[in-house]
Amino acid sequence: MLYGRDKDLLELLLHKFEQHSNRLKESDCLKISHSLFLLKNKRIKRTSPEQIKHVNALLRERTKYLLLQVDNSDFIGWSTLLKAAVLRGDYDSELVEDLLIKFKELDYMSSKLVESISYLLSNTRSLIPEIINKCTEYVINHKSNILGFNAEKLLYSCYTLAYHPVNGDKFFEDVIDVILRDQERLSGLSFLQSALSLCYFNKLPSSFIKQIFNVEFMEKLDSELENCYSKDRYPQRVRKILMALNRAVCLEYPEYNVPWFHQKYIEDMQKISVKNTDKMYHHRINEYLAQVLQNPQSISKDVVTPYGYHIDFVVNFNSRGDPVSSESSDINRRVAVLLFYPYDFTQFYTHLKGKYQMKMRHLEIFGYEVAAVNFSQWINLLYPEERLEFISKLIWPETNTNTSVLPKR
Repeated sequence: MLYGRDKDLLELLLHKFEQHSNRLKESDCLKISHSLFLLKNKRIKRTSPEQIKHVNALLRERTKYLLLQVDNSDFIGWSTLLKAAVLRGDYDSELVEDLLIKFKELDYMSSKLVESISYLLSNTRSLIPEIINKCTEYVINHKSNILGFNAEKLLYSCYTLAYHPVNGDKFFEDVIDVILRDQERLSGLSFLQSALSLCYFNKLPSSFIKQIFNVEFMEKLDSELENCYSKDRYPQRVRKILMALNRAVCLEYPEYNVPWFHQKYIEDMQKISVKNTDKMYHHRINEYLAQVLQNPQSISKDVVTPYGYHIDFVVNFNSRGDPVSSESSDINRRVAVLLFYPYDFTQFYTHLKGKYQMKMRHLEIFGYEVAAVNFSQWINLLYPEERLEFISKLIWPETNTNTSVLPKR
């Protein structure tokens, strides 16, 4: 399916797959789902959308059957089927949610389970503190048994979901030791992700900064990208994480004088992100902002900050509290209005994901007050009066709780 060029052979394989799909085991579902995931990211596809849809449907039915057969205590079997579903993008269902919650009943843990659970929680945006705390406890109590790769996956999951474990200080200390122990076996991406995660929690050791931002590491990273297997995706992921880490270290650890070397990358990526903005959502917020402020000139749209953060709207106020143009010489207060979508939030326990909380924290470093608009809240406001009141409270909050973002450095 991935690399075949013979259409007749592909059709024969798909026919055989359909005939024998009832023999698939959990591991088979995972392997085929991974192939479908790779196929989705290939520029040239030999299989039709209908064929892929049919294979997905067969795997979905087989997954439902296997879940009924898997023993309640077989968490490895469950996690394998769940991971397969995530790879196929087939996880937005009550069944998957119920299975994720069932991991609370785990009475044992292993390094492999830590990796699987971290992957599942991150990719389904599922913040279930009880499960994450069980994983972090395993790292603390079995430090010698956990692989550095798996420890990094758990750490990055905590960052992605913006969750500080209850045993955080000890966990961060031990996970740093594990990553340093296994760093020669870690990929460049894993090491960068661990550093970004620690930066978010304000636990990044100076040794990580010195080790990453030097010529030797960058040359090693270039060599890894040159020889990597998945040249369509892996280099992009590495560059994106390296940029985010470079920005975070420049802003939060200026004492190390790390240079900013991603301006060109940011400019290229900014064009794509602005182009993909939901125009109607953006337009309606702009309309209501103009009505509330009664001075459209005080609203700046699609502002790009130093280090490349995109802000949907910036509202400027002078020392008297009046809205003024961004060209004014008297700007005493700047409010950054950010628009967020449902997928920017975690599920179960709902709050903004880590990278967006870090963005808000960095905008506060720049001197902005940050006002967040949740799309789910916005569409539930049915009347213009409600929306005007919502925007007014956003710009002039009664308390400062709207902009407080933890953890602060």
